[in-house]
Amino acid sequence: MQRVAYLLRTTVGILVALLTMPHLVGTAETAGYPEKEIALMVPFAPGGATDVMFRAVGAVLEKELKVPIIYDNREGGGGAVGWAWLARQKADGYITGAFSISVILQQHTGVAGINIDQFTYFGHIGFVDGALAVKTDSPFKTLRDLVEYAKKNPGAVTVGNSGTGSLWHLCAEGLARKAGIELTHVPFQGGKPAAVAMIGGHVTASSSSVGEVYEFVKAGRARILGIPSGERFGLIPEIPTFKEQGYDFVFGGVNGLIGPKGVPENTVKILSNVLEKAVKSTEYRNTMAKFMMKPNFMDHKAYREWVFSENPKIHELLKQVGLAKR
Repeated sequence: MQRVAYLLRTTVGILVALLTMPHLVGTAETAGYPEKEIALMVPFAPGGATDVMFRAVGAVLEKELKVPIIYDNREGGGGAVGWAWLARQKADGYITGAFSISVILQQHTGVAGINIDQFTYFGHIGFVDGALAVKTDSPFKTLRDLVEYAKKNPGAVTVGNSGTGSLWHLCAEGLARKAGIELTHVPFQGGKPAAVAMIGGHVTASSSSVGEVYEFVKAGRARILGIPSGERFGLIPEIPTFKEQGYDFVFGGVNGLIGPKGVPENTVKILSNVLEKAVKSTEYRNTMAKFMMKPNFMDHKAYREWVFSENPKIHELLKQVGLAKR
């Protein structure tokens, strides 16, 4: 009888353990995150604005999470190669990636089948303001000067940008729509090459990020006519926005950290909370200022809501310029 009782107690114990094991394992995995290095995929080449921003935030994440951040640059297709790869990875919080507004652009231009619903959103980390710039010796002293000339000479103003359908192409095209003018867009392999072409006199103006043209401004070789932002940039407060000058168009780079769709909610909250600390850190803010970018934080819920609210607006703009595929 004692042996039977022993076997019965043992069997019951094993059954209880089996029934509770999934819960215990899940709790341990959640409580222990992160337990190993975290990959951070940047879909652009090293050294660019997006790469600089995410390496800066990653340096703080390493300190806060106490695990290595492994950077993985997967450039190609204007970011499509990296984002398509990220969407296929395991949603465990150990593979993350840099999100830019180009994901929305590519969704509607039919690039690589990317969709904003394929990702988990951890948080927003900063803005990259655009800038419409001309050479210092240009006859256009203000944005209105350029607009008035373009009205009288449709298509005569050439604007270099970072590629057809790109963020900086749409910044200039959005201005043209609001001002009622026709610009001739000239695509380059990035905002910096567009700015270089403007300095060389190959195009009338350039549409790029502030950081990509500001070195020429500091050297006295270029003048920024305006930025398509909701407010003036604190580091260059003398530069007015498009809106201030009568052209109500706000657009720019909005970058955040994402992962494959389906990352556990508790892991999302952990990353969102740590991102907030990183974005508010002096180390991160100093790097952002150095490269003329704006630190800003939105938590995982607010950032996802923002992305999905901007989606139809950007789709409409792409339809207006004839670039939407659906």
